[in-house]
Amino acid sequence: MIILGVYHSHDACAALYDDYKLIAAVALERPTRIKGDGNRFPTEAVAECLAQAGLSASDVDVVALPRTDFPKSYYHPTAFALGDVGKGENRELIRVLNRRRIRNPLKVLDAGRYLADSFAGLSPRQIAFYNHHASHALATLFHTDWDNGVLYTSDGGGDRTFYSARRLHEGRLEEVFGGEQASFALLGGQARQDSLGLMYYYVTEALGFRPLRHEGKVLGLAAFGKPRFAEELRAFWKVDGQGQIRGTRSMRDMRTAIGAMAAKGPREDVAASAQTVL
Repeated sequence: MIILGVYHSHDACAALYDDYKLIAAVALERPTRIKGDGNRFPTEAVAECLAQAGLSASDVDVVALPRTDFPKSYYHPTAFALGDVGKGENRELIRVLNRRRIRNPLKVLDAGRYLADSFAGLSPRQIAFYNHHASHALATLFHTDWDNGVLYTSDGGGDRTFYSARRLHEGRLEEVFGGEQASFALLGGQARQDSLGLMYYYVTEALGFRPLRHEGKVLGLAAFGKPRFAEELRAFWKVDGQGQIRGTRSMRDMRTAIGAMAAKGPREDVAASAQTVL
């Protein structure tokens, strides 16, 4: 079975599998030579994956898609029966699903038409949608020979979650937190102010760098500074008894505080503080 995995947000990419054997994986920035290229269907990356495998689009049996932004024009009219969620051309699929209390994306999104319009000849027998943090976890697990372990993920956010933990026991995965239940939680789910990934994003921005691209520069600067703001910054989070990180104040307050730290400087000390808290 030929499976094509696609990610079309920032740093877009594609991966091609024969069952669970990886054939090719290409970041969109490689064929286009645009650093961090993304926020569109990775046409060139898909073409390169197929070329490496000697296959055509018609050979693809399954396409796996994220539950991120899709153009509003590909949603069924009934998708917004309970009110629109978002502005501009795109709508985030996971938020539309959550508003409608629907788990199956194909009930609100014409994914087949989206794929056909995005890449000529792409008409898979099955279209699947993956959990963002489960994908992070599986990407590491597939390259180990573990039978038991703990898989922990953390990032800026995906599928309305920012962290996840899964227990691998005798070859089976069990969700501890940050799984589908969290993605579809109405109350008590994870919130943006919980995310240390977003903290790092805003530190990158406040220090005059480009977020989602220059976080490595913040990491490098941290080695040259002193974490004199760390205690103040650390107060924005707590860790609960389950090991989940929870924000104690609003995202706006946190972002304002980071801006004030950056204004005091030096940049090295702000970077070291962020790295210490992380």
